[in-house]
Amino acid sequence: MGKKLLLLLVVAPWLNARVAGQDSSAEPSGKSAGARRVVLSKTGGDRASAYSMVPKVARLGDCYLATWLDVSRVNQWALVDVETGAVRHAGPIGPKRYDNHCGAAVVAAPDGSAHVLIGGHQQPFMHYQGTRAPEGMRWDLVAEEVGAGATYPSLACGPGGVLHLAYRCRGLLGTPYPYHVMYAQWRPGKGWSKPLPLVKVNVLEHTWTLHTLTAGADGAIHIVHVNTIPINKTDKYYGASHLYSPDEGQTWRQVGRPEPLATPVLASELTRLEGAQFPESRIEPNPTPPLPCPPEGSYYNQMVLSNAVADSAGGLRVLLLNPYRGTAQLARLEGKAWTLSDLPPPARTGSWYTHGGQLAWADQKLRAIVTIGPEGLREWGSNQTTLARLDFDEAGNVVTNELIRPPEADRAVWLPSLERASKDAPALLYTRGTVASRGLKGANNINSVETEVVLEWTVNK
Repeated sequence: MGKKLLLLLVVAPWLNARVAGQDSSAEPSGKSAGARRVVLSKTGGDRASAYSMVPKVARLGDCYLATWLDVSRVNQWALVDVETGAVRHAGPIGPKRYDNHCGAAVVAAPDGSAHVLIGGHQQPFMHYQGTRAPEGMRWDLVAEEVGAGATYPSLACGPGGVLHLAYRCRGLLGTPYPYHVMYAQWRPGKGWSKPLPLVKVNVLEHTWTLHTLTAGADGAIHIVHVNTIPINKTDKYYGASHLYSPDEGQTWRQVGRPEPLATPVLASELTRLEGAQFPESRIEPNPTPPLPCPPEGSYYNQMVLSNAVADSAGGLRVLLLNPYRGTAQLARLEGKAWTLSDLPPPARTGSWYTHGGQLAWADQKLRAIVTIGPEGLREWGSNQTTLARLDFDEAGNVVTNELIRPPEADRAVWLPSLERASKDAPALLYTRGTVASRGLKGANNINSVETEVVLEWTVNK
C-alpha cells in the first residue's frame, strides 16, 4: 500500500498489430452507415469482457479506452479512435492474475484521466490511474491492495472525481461464509476508505451477488444486488434488492423506509424490487447443498442482473433476467416506487433470454443489450448465444429490437459491456468465442481458450 509505480507504456507497431489481431481497421456493423466494428484482440481469454457489473469501456476525448482479460490472464487496454476506428495504442496493464475472473473495471474521471481497478477472485484489487501521453497511456499504480476476499469490481466515478466501488467479499474475519456486498470509496489526495460491509447474504454457500453500482446525476449512489432467500428446506426465492446513499456513502437507505439502514443488513430483511411478496416465478427448487458450492444451474439460472443505470431525473433502471425460464423484465425506479415490465420476445424467433444484459442512458433514452439463445437451452455461455439491441423511446416503449450479430453454431457472442456514461449512442464491447467453464460443473477457470474481443459503436454523421 502507498507504493507508487510509474509505467510508461510505449507501444511498438508489432504489439499494436498483435493485440488488434492485425484487424484494427473499422468495418461496417449493423444497419447504420455510421457503424464501426473493430476486433481488438484474437487472443482474449474465455471470459475476456466479463462481468455484467464491471464497466469495460470509457470515453477519453477522441478515443474509447477499452480493457479486457487475455488468455494469459493479463489485463489489456486499447485506445480506439472514435471517428476512424483505428487502434492508436494498446498494451498490458498490471501483472498476470489468478484466473479468468480477474478482468479490470475502467471509468473516466472529470479531469480527463482514467481509473482502472484490476479484478481479483477472492483477492484484493489493484488500482491504477492513467493519463493520456504521446506514447499512449501513462499508468500510476495508486494502490496495490484494495479490499480483501474481493471479486467483481463494480466501479463508478462521481462528478467530483470520487470513485465508488461495490464488490463481493467471500466472508469476513477469516471465515468463508456468508458472503457480503461491500462498499468503499477513493478520494483524490485521501486514498481508499476502509471497506464497509453493506449486505450480509443469508445463505451459507457460494453466492453470485451480481451487485451493480451506479452514481446518479443528483449525487446519489445506487446498488442493486441479487437477493436469495430460503423459503423452506427445498425452495429458494431469487430476487433483487436496492439500496442507495444520498450522501456519498455516509448512510445507506431503501426507498420507502424513513430511517437509514444499520449495516451490514441481512439480505432477507431488505425490501425487494417487486415488493414484499414472493412471486412464484422467482421461487425454484434448490436445497442448500452440503458442499460449499451448489450444483450447476443454481445461482446461474434463476436471477441475473444487468448493470444499473441512473437517468437524468434521478430515476434508476436495471434488467432482471431469469434464464431458467427465459424471461426478462425491466425494473424502473421513478420517484418512490419500482415498476416492473416484461421485455418483448427476443429479436430472433425460437430464442429466449439467457445470462446477461447491459443498460446505458444516453441522449435521454435507454439502450439495452441482451443475451439470447435457443429456447430451452440454459447452459451458461453456450454456442449459439448471441446479442440483441433494444432501444426505448422517452415514454419507455421499445422502438428497436434487432440482432447485433447472428448466432453461430460453434461459438458464443456474449459478455457484453456498454459504455456507461455516453452523450451519444454508447460503445459496446463483447467476447466472441467458446467458454472453457460453464457454471461450477467441471470448472476450468485457468485455461488456454482464445477468443475475439470486439468493440462496436456508431459514428454520428
